[in-house]
Amino acid sequence: METQRYIKATIGGIIGGLLFALPWIAAFIASPIRLPFLAFLIAPGVNKGYRKLKGRVNKQLPKFIIGISIFILMLIFLIVFPLITGNLGNVFNSIYWKSMLRESIVSIIFAIAGIYKTSEDVLYEIGLRY
Repeated sequence: METQRYIKATIGGIIGGLLFALPWIAAFIASPIRLPFLAFLIAPGVNKGYRKLKGRVNKQLPKFIIGISIFILMLIFLIVFPLITGNLGNVFNSIYWKSMLRESIVSIIFAIAGIYKTSEDVLYEIGLRY
């Protein structure tokens, strides 16, 4: 029963993270300028989706947030953005990565900041940080 609860909550975290990543993906598609700072929203989305499907709030939640957020970042960088710019063959193209390098670095930094902030909020909520 407990394993089933964690599986449902993990799926909720993935869905929440993907939903909160939609503004970043929409800005990538529609805007001529890139907005990599929107990667900050992924970790709060993971937390929100995890809690919506009744996941346990304990010391393991920051680990779930970190893991699912990294999974979503890799999904976006290795599947979504190459599909938007052309095809999945772009993943192996050095020209594609040269053009995406700055956005990748900045978005990873902002995603780490979002993960840190969300994890600290959870740890404060359960009483491990004061």
